[in-house]
Amino acid sequence: MNSGICVRGSDSNDLASNFYGYLKDVLQIEYSGSTMRMTVVLFEGDWFDPRVGMKVHSFYKLVDVNCKKLYRKYDPFILAQQAIQVYYCDYPSMKKDMVDWMAVCETKSRRVIDSNSMENEAEDVTAYQVEEIQQAFSVSTSEQTPSLFDQLQGIELEVDLGVLPQTIPSELLSDEEEFQSTESSDEDEDAY
Repeated sequence: MNSGICVRGSDSNDLASNFYGYLKDVLQIEYSGSTMRMTVVLFEGDWFDPRVGMKVHSFYKLVDVNCKKLYRKYDPFILAQQAIQVYYCDYPSMKKDMVDWMAVCETKSRRVIDSNSMENEAEDVTAYQVEEIQQAFSVSTSEQTPSLFDQLQGIELEVDLGVLPQTIPSELLSDEEEFQSTESSDEDEDAY
């Protein structure tokens, strides 16, 4: 099931500050005002304890969670915009102490494209373009293209066509059938 969710912590570069859990319920709350109606989508989840039930490999940036160590349930809701979809797979270990651990795999949502732009950049950045061509490159078609074999004077080039598929002329095919038929009759005579 793809019900794993993650919320980035206050330090978005530090994986240890993230919260990981399972999606339990989706709530849509409507606020009616005098002029417009507003809706807020909340995700309710069961969260793993980040202090006791989470390990982060410092070199490989891999995150493992203990599915038996749950966080207290006094704050189960997050805004839907804050959620990141993750997938939990069983921890690839045969040790008994790692049975309750799962590896976290962050997934990308289908119709969402990550932009590589930085938040500090101005929004109205135009792409770099050259206004005019500095030097026009031309290709001369009047010159004759040199052959690569002109330099191989005195060297014989031998090509083995044995591996290429060939069509056999019908005259040779009929001779081959005669050869096979005479060969089989000789074998029959030897058998008696």
